[in-house]
Amino acid sequence: MLLFLLILVLSFLLQLLLPWWIIAPVAFICCFLKARKTGQAFLISFLAIFILWLIACVILSSQNDHILSTRVAQMLGLGSSTYSWLLVATISSLLGGIVAGIAGISGFLLRRLSSQKY
Repeated sequence: MLLFLLILVLSFLLQLLLPWWIIAPVAFICCFLKARKTGQAFLISFLAIFILWLIACVILSSQNDHILSTRVAQMLGLGSSTYSWLLVATISSLLGGIVAGIAGISGFLLRRLSSQKY
């Protein structure tokens, strides 16, 4: 739970000032320091960023009555239904979660590799 909150809070704060891809170094460093298993590193990193980005997408999209998200959904061929904006938010969140998950696994595996004796 600590790893989840650490990734979520650090990513939120750093994304206020830095580009979106700061989630990768955050997940990498946090999992390098705290993760215990490979699956845990991926899942916790994925879920932290997925939830963070989904909440951010919903809040930001609701500020303009989902006009931009609906137009993006139409451009991507996802339809123009009432909830197509939610599909765009989910896809965006999935992509961010995958980036963070892979970075988290990489951080954990680097720690495991560096701690092996040859």
